[in-house]
Amino acid sequence: MRTDTIETAAGSSLEIIIEGAGDDVLIYHHGTPAAGPVEAELLEAATTHNFTIVQVVRPGYGASTRQMQRSVADVARELGLVEQTLGNWVRQERIDRGEREGTTTEIREENVRLRREVKHLTMERDLLKKATAFWVKESER
Repeated sequence: MRTDTIETAAGSSLEIIIEGAGDDVLIYHHGTPAAGPVEAELLEAATTHNFTIVQVVRPGYGASTRQMQRSVADVARELGLVEQTLGNWVRQERIDRGEREGTTTEIREENVRLRREVKHLTMERDLLKKATAFWVKESER
C-alpha cells in the first residue's frame, strides 16, 4: 500500500491510497470518514483481474485538506478529472519507477524535444536547398 498527495489547482491537497499493480484502475470507496484497508478478498480479486485499487481520502482526513459542504463531484471538478485520468497517472507513475513496461515521462519529453529539433533542422535544410538552387541558377546567367 502506497499513499500520495495530489495538489489541486485551488491549492488544496487530496490524499490517495494505491494498492495493487494492475493495468486497470478501480476507484474504491469503502465508506466514511476516510479510506481504510481494502478487504483481503477485494484485493485478491483486483489482483486476479489485473486492477489497481485507488482510494481517495475524504477532505478533512489524512492529508486531504478539510473543506466543508463539499462532495466527491466537487473534488473531481476541482481536479478536472474523470476516473480514467487518475488511472493514467497511476499507470505512468509505475512506468516511471520501472515497475511496468512503457515509455517513461522523461523519454516522452525527450521525444517531444527531438521532434521539435528535427522540424527546425528540416526547415533550415529546405531553406538552404532553395538558397543553393537560387545561387546556382543566378551563377549560370
